[in-house]
Amino acid sequence: MKIDIYFKPTFYNKWPAVKIYHNQSLLDDCEINSPTTHLTYTVTPEPEKLNHLTLELYNKSFGDNGIWDLDVTGGGQGELMLQLINIMFDDVSIDHLLSELTYNVTWTKNQLQYETEEFKSKYGNCKTNGTMSFNGAFTFEYSVPVYDFLIDAKYKQEHDTNRSYFSNNTETFHYESGLEIVQEIKNIIKQHE
Repeated sequence: MKIDIYFKPTFYNKWPAVKIYHNQSLLDDCEINSPTTHLTYTVTPEPEKLNHLTLELYNKSFGDNGIWDLDVTGGGQGELMLQLINIMFDDVSIDHLLSELTYNVTWTKNQLQYETEEFKSKYGNCKTNGTMSFNGAFTFEYSVPVYDFLIDAKYKQEHDTNRSYFSNNTETFHYESGLEIVQEIKNIIKQHE
């Protein structure tokens, strides 16, 4: 299966560096140094379990060894950061699921000393709409077949049983009852073979 990842980096002292893992196996460790970076990988997902794609920003300095990869003077000079633009599985975008990804921050030694517990609690795991401005990682979990997974994840709504069958738009993509009927039919056919 093909995975395409699109990033937009912001330079400050250096370019952002990212590690990309699939099911905890390192796919790449690279510097993102062009205005829009497109990376492509071919992976083999596990068929019977949840798969993980992890994108980790790891080289931003927050005063460690006297280096700050952001403007601490308040002059608005910017900061090193990385924007995740899109992830595609076999040419299908995760679309709005990007905004639902939780960014898990890895605090540097220096940040652990000067950031308050309230700040670390509030920003340690949060939805950032693809923005990677601290060291940390997004992990996207998916199953195969990937097209089925993406359709369900992007469009399936919680089933509302209080609506009439014919006007229930939440019925869409809920195939469970239909699959049970198909299985019953298969069992009957097997009994008569």
